[in-house]
Amino acid sequence: MHSRTRLAVLFSSLSALILLAACGGGGSSSPTSPVTTTPPVAATPTPSATATPTPSGTPWDCNRSALPAGPVVTFRFKLKAIRRDGNFIEGPPEGPDFQRDSQGRIIVRVGDFLTFDSTQKNGSNNICQWNADPRWSVSNTNVFSERTEASRQTTACGFLLRGDVVRTGEFEVDASLDGIEGETIYERADTVTLIAR
Repeated sequence: MHSRTRLAVLFSSLSALILLAACGGGGSSSPTSPVTTTPPVAATPTPSATATPTPSGTPWDCNRSALPAGPVVTFRFKLKAIRRDGNFIEGPPEGPDFQRDSQGRIIVRVGDFLTFDSTQKNGSNNICQWNADPRWSVSNTNVFSERTEASRQTTACGFLLRGDVVRTGEFEVDASLDGIEGETIYERADTVTLIAR
């Protein structure tokens, strides 16, 4: 065989081998080493959440055992805040005094949402344990309508009174605790007097 022909055959055989090697070699479509597959891991079922029952009565923790012992000696209350047109107006001592008329009545508006707050202290001037929850009274419920669900069941053991100013007129708010008549933080008056306009 002519050397050129031999060279061409040799070149052709080498090309075929290189081509097979580039394609995975061996002329087989199966891999040369066994492939192991990991079986899919079964998802662990997540326990479904159980609904927490809505507590009856006061949901706040009214456990007073961590407080210093009573008896209650002073019980003071105040108008804490007015929510008006989506804004909060905070009263003293956190904020300035509320606007008053010439008779000293706190001026509120129809549509205002009011929050009254109260604090009890013992003879050592410490916030202390108490026996029965505070008792609030409003002189004119036609003007100020208490939101019972927001005052008794969802707020600190009855120490807050919340409600809406529903029409114009005058009304007074008073509070007592454990037989102690409350006094306001404003000149130690017996009641908070308000005028709705």
